[in-house]
Amino acid sequence: MTSEKAFDSDGVSREVSSAFWEHFLELCEVEDEREPRLQLDFTEKLWQAVGGVWLKGYLDHNIKPIQLSPALILACCQGVNSVDKELLLMSFRRFLSAHERVAADKALQG
Repeated sequence: MTSEKAFDSDGVSREVSSAFWEHFLELCEVEDEREPRLQLDFTEKLWQAVGGVWLKGYLDHNIKPIQLSPALILACCQGVNSVDKELLLMSFRRFLSAHERVAADKALQG
C-alpha cells in the first residue's frame, strides 16, 4: 500500500474548524451572546485544546467564534486585566434573559 497525500485547498480544514465551533457553541449558555458552560469534566488540558483549535482556525481561515462574549474573547486573547468594567457589564447584561436584564438594571440604578 502506498502513502497517499491529499491536497486540501482549505475546504476540508475550514469545514472541520467550522464544525468544531458549531458543536462547541452548543455547549455554551445563550441569551444574546454565548458563554462557555463550565463543566467539571472540562480540564485545563481540554481548555488548552479549545484554545489551540481557536488559534489554528483563526490563523488558517480567519474563523472567529463571534457568537462568544466580547469580554471572554478579549480576556482569552489579552488577559483578564484587559477587560474593563464597561465591557464586562455589557457582556453580563447580554448573558441575562430580558426579564433578568430589567431586574439587574433596576438594581444597578439603586
